Amino acid sequence: MALFLALVVWFYINQEYTDKLGPIDVPLKLEASSYVIGEIRDVNNQPVKTVRVELEGPRGVLKEKPADIICRHKVIVTGMVEETFRQPEQIRESDFNLPPSIKVKNITPSQIWVQLMKEEEKYLRVKSTGCTEGEPAKGYEITEVKAEPSEILVHGPKHILDKLSEIPTKPLDVSGATASFSRPGDIVETVEGLQVSTSDAFRIIVNIAEKPEEIILKDVEVKILQPSDFPYLVNTKPKQLDLKFKVPKGRKIEKGQVELFVNVGKLYSEQKDIKPGSFPGVQVEFNLPPDIILAEPIKPVTIEISELPKPPPPPLPGP
Repeated sequence: MALFLALVVWFYINQEYTDKLGPIDVPLKLEASSYVIGEIRDVNNQPVKTVRVELEGPRGVLKEKPADIICRHKVIVTGMVEETFRQPEQIRESDFNLPPSIKVKNITPSQIWVQLMKEEEKYLRVKSTGCTEGEPAKGYEITEVKAEPSEILVHGPKHILDKLSEIPTKPLDVSGATASFSRPGDIVETVEGLQVSTSDAFRIIVNIAEKPEEIILKDVEVKILQPSDFPYLVNTKPKQLDLKFKVPKGRKIEKGQVELFVNVGKLYSEQKDIKPGSFPGVQVEFNLPPDIILAEPIKPVTIEISELPKPPPPPLPGP
């Protein structure tokens, strides 16, 4: 009997006796349909991320209060507004996710100013350049990074999306990679400090290959393309060039596989304009095997156009 009475007294004290808890800081979450929430400030223009409150209620209930108390306030926008504007909001007891028996006292700040921005959705290219971090394994390199699909629908503040043509992504770690791979991509969470989002799925494809070897081919002749009836003598300075190539590991290359040439006809719009002279900075054109690329740009050459040498005079008739 004594035990029963003790339990009754304990229950009465814990459930009926009113107690206080706090002050405690509670996270502030705002929602606004068709708008993006920007800065939140109090009446003194100080940033606000939490609200400080005191709780009052039965001692037993306070002891078992939820650990994830949130102040979730819904912003209602009425009337004509601009793309970006500020609006006052009053924090109320009904904004807190608490049992009915717990009362919220002394909300600080009770009034806030909220920056609101019109929300827009816009298709943007996925920015794949610069979206990797780390380095592949020694002897390997990234040859290409691309996104599939290349465009996604992004939600965010209108004045931010209006300035964007592509959306950055969170970096992918390629440290130690020796083979190409594909992973789901994620866009950055904020642009200029403001939240952006997408519900579209996309993948980032990273192509990795062995680093090619670099070889130098010396004294490759620069050929001259000119009409068969061209009335002048043509030379290039220099007549030969040294070239640096990137080739697959173990690949050999010979001079006969590389063709360098300049087209004299491109120097004139019409044949009547042809005159002797020196033409510096002429770009050299080339033909290469498909698995070989230039490691350095080909240096321009100078084309020298001069009069053809006069033929020797005919021999004098004999006696």
